[in-house]
Amino acid sequence: MKNFSSEHQVRWDNLDANGHMRNSAYLDLSVQARFEFFAAGGFTPAEFDLHGVGPVVLSETLTYKKECFLMETLRIQVRITHIKEDGSRFSLVTDIYKPDGELAATVSVDAAVFHLATRRIGPAPESMLEILNSSLVAAD
Repeated sequence: MKNFSSEHQVRWDNLDANGHMRNSAYLDLSVQARFEFFAAGGFTPAEFDLHGVGPVVLSETLTYKKECFLMETLRIQVRITHIKEDGSRFSLVTDIYKPDGELAATVSVDAAVFHLATRRIGPAPESMLEILNSSLVAAD
């Protein structure tokens, strides 16, 4: 799954007073794409529930390159750049591209697998770890 991507259209409620996509909308798209990424690999929201885990963001950096505007269809690409051996922590990058293919923004995330029963970070379920490992690409 090294080449996972999804498309999303910029909606009215994604805009700020300047008429371009607001900063938190980029982060919202990044979160949605991450869940789509795991679901495409077979680790759906039901699987998160079944295993009693949830992803948590430890740090997040948003870098802007180009403005995005109402009704543009954006392509969002997710790539895993680092995984701890047990999958408990991992890093990923979400690249957001404009319709013409120009990079609009990059969201870099350090995340972890949070076990809901113990309220602690712990190893990834095996099926989730397989998705992470199959998607690992070299970091920029």
